[in-house]
Amino acid sequence: MSSSSPPPYTYVYKSIIGVPEYVNHVFTWNSITTFTLLNLLYTIPGVWIYLKIVRFYWRNGAVRMGANGLRIEMFQSFLLMQLWNNVAMFTDFLMIRIPSTTIWTSFCAGQNPQLLIKLIVFLYYWSFYSTQLLTVTFCVLRIAILWFASVRSRKQIVHRWSPAIILLSVLAALPHIFSDGLCIQLFQPYPFGSIFFNTQFHMSNLNMFVLTHLLLTCSCTVVIVVLNIVMVLKIRQRKFGVSLRIRAAAHNSRAERALTGTMIILVVPMIVSELIALGELFNADLLSYIILLRPLFVDARVHLVSAYFYMTHPVFKKKTSSLHISNSHTILGDSDRQLRSTALKCV
Repeated sequence: MSSSSPPPYTYVYKSIIGVPEYVNHVFTWNSITTFTLLNLLYTIPGVWIYLKIVRFYWRNGAVRMGANGLRIEMFQSFLLMQLWNNVAMFTDFLMIRIPSTTIWTSFCAGQNPQLLIKLIVFLYYWSFYSTQLLTVTFCVLRIAILWFASVRSRKQIVHRWSPAIILLSVLAALPHIFSDGLCIQLFQPYPFGSIFFNTQFHMSNLNMFVLTHLLLTCSCTVVIVVLNIVMVLKIRQRKFGVSLRIRAAAHNSRAERALTGTMIILVVPMIVSELIALGELFNADLLSYIILLRPLFVDARVHLVSAYFYMTHPVFKKKTSSLHISNSHTILGDSDRQLRSTALKCV
């Protein structure tokens, strides 16, 4: 930061468009840039795993999934949920993390790229609302399957609820397109020139946005926690009623544990979102620290869900055990035939 530059708190949470000190700002490498670069590198394995899951879906379809205790509707809901989680993560990079490195500060302050700012903010809120509600949909579908819901009911949840959620999210985010875009200076520990994008619509209705955000994330968290409790109780109840198919039961149990763990991991970003909303509502100083640290939790959740699901669910395992079973059946069949032949000879 040059000696002519004002301290960051001079324009904290104010638009810096047209401010000479920001127009003349020269990017220099800083700790926020390093942190953002590490964040970006750390997303690559998670995205690669998600793309492997998508590839598996297109190559195998419903046949192998059904044979391994996974409904096609569950898989589709998972893919859709994780798609929007990844979109939300990348729009977060564009809206907050990359601008906070100061690399776009001079361009934004001098050129005032309204269309770019408004489009990024619109996509961010669209994906944020979608991912919150699609996460709940995924958990609802899991409960519906445990209660032996019909195929028609499951398809309605995926094929009707999901498009409706995405459409409602578009409508909720649309006002940002028709509002003025802003480049806003972040507070300490961010350096001078660290900005994020938002719109006048958000800043003019800040309390309403914060309360709505808090209400949405708290409601989703409570619903997911309740659904998890109900699901665990139902799984335990079903385990007490397990009958003769021991191997199939063990196989389905692994599938249940994979889906249960996936659902539990989903709660983490909801709690982080609530902390962000509380920080924005009660303590502006604390908000910058939450914004700085939240990628560690939010990104971890996105990648951990994909990695945990891919590594633990039996549908992704190679079918070596089934070959072993069929070979055993062949051996046992041959032995039975030999015993019968020997018995006939003795007779």
